[in-house]
Amino acid sequence: MFYEIKKIIVFIKNIFLHLLLSFGYIFNFPLCSALAIKLSLFKSKAFNFKKKKKNTLIISYRTGGVDDIYQVFKNKPSNRKILFLDRKYLRKIFLYFHKDKKITHEKEFIFRSKYREFMKNLVFWLDFFEKDFLFLTFNFNYFEDVIFREFAFKNGNICFLHFKESFRTKAEFKIHNDKSLHRYLKYFTRISVYNHDTKKHFAKRLKNLSNKISVVGCPRALFSFNLMKNIKKTKISNILFYYFKKNKGMPVRNNKFNYFNETKIKKHKPISWEPIINQIFDTMIKLSKVYPHINFFIKAKKGESENIRYINKIKKMNLPNLRYFNEGPGHHFLVNSQIIIGMNSAAILESLLAGKKVLIPHFSSFRKKIYNQYTFDLPKNLMVENRFHLEKILESNIKKGYINLPIKIKSYNKISKKYFGDFINSKKNLRKFLKC
Repeated sequence: MFYEIKKIIVFIKNIFLHLLLSFGYIFNFPLCSALAIKLSLFKSKAFNFKKKKKNTLIISYRTGGVDDIYQVFKNKPSNRKILFLDRKYLRKIFLYFHKDKKITHEKEFIFRSKYREFMKNLVFWLDFFEKDFLFLTFNFNYFEDVIFREFAFKNGNICFLHFKESFRTKAEFKIHNDKSLHRYLKYFTRISVYNHDTKKHFAKRLKNLSNKISVVGCPRALFSFNLMKNIKKTKISNILFYYFKKNKGMPVRNNKFNYFNETKIKKHKPISWEPIINQIFDTMIKLSKVYPHINFFIKAKKGESENIRYINKIKKMNLPNLRYFNEGPGHHFLVNSQIIIGMNSAAILESLLAGKKVLIPHFSSFRKKIYNQYTFDLPKNLMVENRFHLEKILESNIKKGYINLPIKIKSYNKISKKYFGDFINSKKNLRKFLKC
């Protein structure tokens, strides 16, 4: 009964905030929209604040990035009040002023003057409600907060970028060559990155940026690292495929390969990982029928439905041991799985750090220069030759029944340092960076 009442209260509150926000941007009363945003800010039950706390740190909520924040401040008192902002509020304002524009991160996107003026006044009023607030976001080109943070910065509010996209392929780093990078980064007071490769990348492209950038390591990597406990014989019960999109690692824009001139990547015809992805799906489906006592999980990002044909096929099969998930966090999958398949994602790097049996489906027929530039720099002995090789490895392990975990590969320390940086000291480093 209490839970139902609570749901009704939350529902009414959300409607009220939506109406207040909408009234503000429709009738040009930024005070109302600022008040709606102020009232929408929420705290985590896991966070505590010191009695003599400083001004508020507002964090634009984004999965992945907030995992770093939780790792740092969970059960650790902060000297700032830490509140989260649901990105939907800034997104609604943006969409109202750009109704006929496609949502895009394109460098040529022009923000309308009325929108800019509205956001300038909204920041003024939000600063009135949350005096000298600080703002943190996890990427530099989220369309909904680009102008918000520009005027926050100009208003004297400290703006942090904690760049969660520090895991990039060589080609993805090259896409940041364009001049728009300066427009995006100039309104950050300070920038934190996971590793030195990312700092070098940004510093190389923009003069005088190096002093703004701190290499703090990846706090959420500690979760995976802490799974590396004593070696023990573990029963194989769960095989996990971390789904990756067909253009994962390729800096495509709206599925178009139109980045060659600005990146100096040699022009080539459109390519994708789709043939590999389809063969992994086929393998998971086939083996799930043969081994009903083993769970075959496919975990995708929230709302991911790119490969709808296979998603529908799996639903129709309705096998209890074959499931597709595109909701919620993926950490419990990592904890409970013994064998993990995937490539070009933070999840697969975290799986290596956790000492899982990792299979990278970079099939031998795709190991050509044209594809290699779109992959992470990982050992070849983790890579699977083809679908039949993948099946053979999986079946061999299933028949053994048990596997010794964790597995610490030869280049474990090198990989963890390259991608996760100094993650051991990352909690201390990020607190120092945020002065919390």
